Amino acid sequence: MKTIKFLILIMLLPFCAAIAQDSVDKVKEKDRLLREEIKKRDEERRAKILKKFSDFQNRVKNFAPDLKLNIPVNPDKAEDIINNDHAAKFKKRKEYSAFVADSYKLRSLPYDSIKEFTTSVKRGDKVTILMKPDLSKNKSYPTITKDWLLIKTSDGTEGYIPSNLLLNKRPGTVKKKSALIYDYDLPEQAANPFNDTMLVLTQYSGTDSGSKTMKVNTSVLKVRTDPSLDAGTSGSLSKNDVVEVLEYSSHYDYYNGIRSKWAKIKTDYITGWVFAHYLTDVTSGEGATKEDLVSHLSAGATLYVKPDILRVRDAPDDLGTVVFSLENKDKVSILDIESEEVTLGGKKSKWVKIKYLEYEGWVFGAFLSKDKNAYEEGDDINNLFQVPITDGYFISSKFGKRILAGKASNHTGIDLAAPCGTNVVAAADGTVIHLVHDSRNCKSCGYGNYVIIEHKNGYRTVYGHLTSISVKTGQKLNSGEKVGTVGNTGHSYGCHLHFEIRAFEEFVDPMNYIHP
Repeated sequence: MKTIKFLILIMLLPFCAAIAQDSVDKVKEKDRLLREEIKKRDEERRAKILKKFSDFQNRVKNFAPDLKLNIPVNPDKAEDIINNDHAAKFKKRKEYSAFVADSYKLRSLPYDSIKEFTTSVKRGDKVTILMKPDLSKNKSYPTITKDWLLIKTSDGTEGYIPSNLLLNKRPGTVKKKSALIYDYDLPEQAANPFNDTMLVLTQYSGTDSGSKTMKVNTSVLKVRTDPSLDAGTSGSLSKNDVVEVLEYSSHYDYYNGIRSKWAKIKTDYITGWVFAHYLTDVTSGEGATKEDLVSHLSAGATLYVKPDILRVRDAPDDLGTVVFSLENKDKVSILDIESEEVTLGGKKSKWVKIKYLEYEGWVFGAFLSKDKNAYEEGDDINNLFQVPITDGYFISSKFGKRILAGKASNHTGIDLAAPCGTNVVAAADGTVIHLVHDSRNCKSCGYGNYVIIEHKNGYRTVYGHLTSISVKTGQKLNSGEKVGTVGNTGHSYGCHLHFEIRAFEEFVDPMNYIHP
């Protein structure tokens, strides 16, 4: 019986093995099909992801051609980059920095109509430029600003800003202190100078032939005997004086970072050469002065933008945040006018609320004109002050380090050399807060006769070494009103005005704050 069972088992073994082998083959085949299905789905997902990145890269390329963006590497080609020794040869891409020219809220997209902001930047902030977007291929949002830049702030926040609000050099700024220091008798040798300098490079754009009536656009303009900075002076002109231009020089000169030709001018009492950059077109002598008044400002009036760039702010103040910018000849309508007249950079006017297309904001009225062809360069109203001498002068000592009587010192202002008795005027609207009568002349006599005027926004100006003082403590002054006369009192070696600007009691270089 056992033998029979054994024989039957032996006979069934091949059939059992066949059945077992068949089951193994089915499992293997099922596993293979499953792997292929997984691989197929993985390849499809990978293809979709790569396509999305490729589409995104194309959109970025169209929007911002300067931005380099690499899509993820296809894993199938990974063997081609296994040897990565050449990577060490690549240098880090150079970063470009700039400084903010005025307060601004960075936008999330480069369009004036976008009201989503990422952060705020202030005048003088240092930022990194990331790219310049190309807006020509995308008309999704309306905008009046043509050129934008994507920037990154010091804390890593990114956003868009108009390119005309960035400078390659830091503008004159100071940090506000928590308290003011009332140290009026601080000697000239003590200083904490903020010596950053910004030069604006412009170019003469006048006509070269035929006589022409023009006006002076700076506080004091020297008239020279020849078209050269080395030539002697035969007199001076004041702001808004009208002259007849007879001819222009064939050559250009550079002065204070400005490139311009010389103009030979004639008035009723003087003939000579002046730096042509400081002349502006006018049609008549009467028209020359009207532009600096406020009679052309009225609600509902339609006026034209004079500067090549006019920054429109969210408040009627030079510290207001810029919301957008306008260009020369842009047509605006006046919605509202502030009641108070103020002086900025020697210009007396009122702040006005204007409308351009669908955009609204505040501008200084002196930059608007009835004349569509009126023109001037820039609207940097951060330069609040005018030159405090109304007649001929020259800068005999600059701000910062100098050698005086054989000793090194820090000069806390600038010295304007002029004949004793020359009128000294207030450099901006303000109130006299301190004055000293001391007509002595000695090494320990400090500023001699001097006056301190307090202005808005934490600024003060100091007028030292005066012969006479024409104001009283507490007196309110307008820009251009007489303060005293040039003298030689105090620690002085000749007739000159020592002129300081203190911003929150920090000494700053007046040349960064005076309009040319």
